[in-house]
Amino acid sequence: LNLAFSQRSDIVSLAANDYFTVSHSIPNTSTAGFYRPLTLSTGGTSTTSRWNITASIDVRVRPDNGLINTPPLANVMSPQGIPLNIPTQIVISTFDIDGDNVRCRWSNSSLEC
Repeated sequence: LNLAFSQRSDIVSLAANDYFTVSHSIPNTSTAGFYRPLTLSTGGTSTTSRWNITASIDVRVRPDNGLINTPPLANVMSPQGIPLNIPTQIVISTFDIDGDNVRCRWSNSSLEC
């Protein structure tokens, strides 16, 4: 099937009221065959980019309820099969126990996920 899977775990010690961001991206020099480029076609123009994932970790106390923020959940079936040259919609369902608004969108620059 020509598929690749990987997993990584990191342990980070946090103090009360910590906030930080962790990011994983494919290096600019990467030509690893198991990373597929992501292509977005709009208005007859195609843009191809590499995958990048960033997560913000926020254990500060919320002013609205006095509790530490609970992160949102996003459910995606993995792996996603995307046929070559066939537009495919990937549905990402999200939920947040705190009732926060969770949105998925295309990034506007390489400085955001």
